[in-house]
Amino acid sequence: MEITAAQVLVAAGERRPPVPRRRPARPAPLPPGPDPVEAAREKALLLRRRRSASMNSLVRGGQEAGLTATLGTLPWRAAIATVVDLLQASADPATPFFVEIGEEVLVDPAGAVTYASPLSLYRLPQDVSGAVGGDSSAVQEGPV
Repeated sequence: MEITAAQVLVAAGERRPPVPRRRPARPAPLPPGPDPVEAAREKALLLRRRRSASMNSLVRGGQEAGLTATLGTLPWRAAIATVVDLLQASADPATPFFVEIGEEVLVDPAGAVTYASPLSLYRLPQDVSGAVGGDSSAVQEGPV
């Protein structure tokens, strides 16, 4: 009986020792200093507080404020930064404010902000539990 090269290769493959398992490398130790995740949380909290304080300042203690005229007096870069801050804070469920942008376009060729839309800021009501927005399904009309 003659042994072929294919038989030799198959036999060698069957008798090959298993590949030794390797442990994954140890993760690099954290650098000394503050925890980066905690630092990011602190930064987000400070940003949320700053935006909330800014919105409280804009409504001047009331429930709503029209900001179109106020934004028109700002340099356009500051107006854009203010609108972005307002929209980001309005999108945050923890912030009790809502921004409404009108559909019309106001044009002031002589102003720093030449094109704008009406912008209003509203404070959302808080229910007795402290949740923002309140649940309208929980409101009952008339005597019980």
